[in-house]
Amino acid sequence: MFERKEEAIAFVDKIMHHLGIKASLSWKEKDGQQILDIRGEDEIDILLANGGKVLYSIEYLVNLVFGERDESRIVLDCNDFRALRSYELELLAKKAAEKVKLSQRPFPLQPMPASERRIVHLALVEDTQVKTESQGFGDNRRVIIMPAK
Repeated sequence: MFERKEEAIAFVDKIMHHLGIKASLSWKEKDGQQILDIRGEDEIDILLANGGKVLYSIEYLVNLVFGERDESRIVLDCNDFRALRSYELELLAKKAAEKVKLSQRPFPLQPMPASERRIVHLALVEDTQVKTESQGFGDNRRVIIMPAK
């Protein structure tokens, strides 16, 4: 169990306050993951803009401050963004795979964080006609979908 959850919640709450975001924070444990769930109204959209870059940045900070002292990583979610984004990425991966099958040319996806690249890889793992590979470095790392042969 994550020992410092109250401190992590207070840390994120302070960030929300400085951003001018009114949000409620709650802690969940699901499938062995420590999830800090952020719920809010219209002003919360700043966290989800540009594919959730601000949300991912805050998650990075929380893990930088609190993650080194515990084995488990803290995942931040906001208004079920993670589930919706996962669904979007699976659809994107399957649509791109169809294009690759028709054109027989590699299809690069936009750069994305490791957690999102993993979703794409897993969405296509059983499709024997395509293969996936991550390429690039840092913020420019992306998944390339290519013909299997």
